[in-house]
Amino acid sequence: MWAVFFYGFRRGGWAEKVAISSIIINAYVSALTISAEDSMYRQVEVRMLMADIALLLALMIIAFTSRKFWPLWLVAFQGITIMAHFAPRLHLMPAIYYNAVSLWSYPMLFVLAVAIRNHGRFSSGSAHLSKGRATG
Repeated sequence: MWAVFFYGFRRGGWAEKVAISSIIINAYVSALTISAEDSMYRQVEVRMLMADIALLLALMIIAFTSRKFWPLWLVAFQGITIMAHFAPRLHLMPAIYYNAVSLWSYPMLFVLAVAIRNHGRFSSGSAHLSKGRATG
């Protein structure tokens, strides 16, 4: 997570920087809001759910203001994470709830790392294409 953070601040644009900062803040807030160990993940973790909803809103703002496609993937992954918070309502084991909530961060970080790598590649390529069309 921190590797993507430093990579994002070195190579990414505003959207990538805001996204990875939001993800890191969410990770720490979520860690601070977990219930006591005896009831951990046996019921809906409401405070963690609120933190995840805040992250979803931040990612939605990025998606609405950005001209890129990758924020939509992050919104989708975060939406799945939020739906996973209702696993205790289905009487699933706490381990399933934990995995369903936490494992979606890995594809989010992967998509964001690819987005950071691609930042600037397509904008310079599109300028080249438009220049070629104007002369051709």
